[in-house]
Amino acid sequence: MLGAHLFDGLRTARDRLTRGDLSPARRSAVADFFTDRPPPPADAHAGVARGDNLLVIQCEAMQGWVLGARVGDQEVTPFLNDLRPRALHYTQLFDETAQGMTSDAEYAVLNSQLPLGQGAVAFLRADNHFLTLAHVLQGTGYSTLSAHPFKKGFWNRSVIHPRYGFDRSLFAEELGPGPVVGWGLADDAFFRRMLPELVASPRPFFAFLVTLSLHHPYDHFPAGLKRLQLGRLEGTALGNYLHGVHHLDRSLAALFQGLADAGLADTTVVAIYGDHDSR
Repeated sequence: MLGAHLFDGLRTARDRLTRGDLSPARRSAVADFFTDRPPPPADAHAGVARGDNLLVIQCEAMQGWVLGARVGDQEVTPFLNDLRPRALHYTQLFDETAQGMTSDAEYAVLNSQLPLGQGAVAFLRADNHFLTLAHVLQGTGYSTLSAHPFKKGFWNRSVIHPRYGFDRSLFAEELGPGPVVGWGLADDAFFRRMLPELVASPRPFFAFLVTLSLHHPYDHFPAGLKRLQLGRLEGTALGNYLHGVHHLDRSLAALFQGLADAGLADTTVVAIYGDHDSR
């Protein structure tokens, strides 16, 4: 532990000492790059959801191969499988996170930029002036909300999420205790806590939810939440991961039903993706 703190301190000191403003020539080259880019191609579907609520769900360690996967005759993700034919499904998505892992995914998605190769933007560049999806939507009248069922200091979220443009952010301290899977509040409980917050949010809203139940290591999964019969995979890391994915799938199904019951289904766009591989 002392070595880790020493390494982090030295790296941070080196970064602070060597970090400086761009030279005029470099700044001009960057500006020219953006100025000279051709305009994006016209898209007939652009703006079809303008004014609708946007709910973005970043699912911890969810990988693409689980969609459609089976164990015997059991679907691992029956709800997402059913959703896929009536949704936009993107398969050419790759893990671009580095040492910042989950926080790198948050940065990449909200800022449309790649993270740092070493260290985490959330710590090393927390004083930057960001222009995120949340800021852009705020400018068109959206309220903004983020939530994650873990300590607000983890990945510096208590500092970085307001700088990402969120009016309100809810963490373990605000969400309260409940059933735990892995590192924190189980996904089903997390979504149940968030549904009233979404219903009460000024509309249109942009909500950014970051789940936690699928966080490694996959050395345990609560017996009371198991639904799959895994045979020889039972008790293994892979087996626990599959139980976790199945639990996430059921939790998403319940959230979608809750949105429908609250009258939000027809006016809410939901985007779901995994932040990085399962390691």
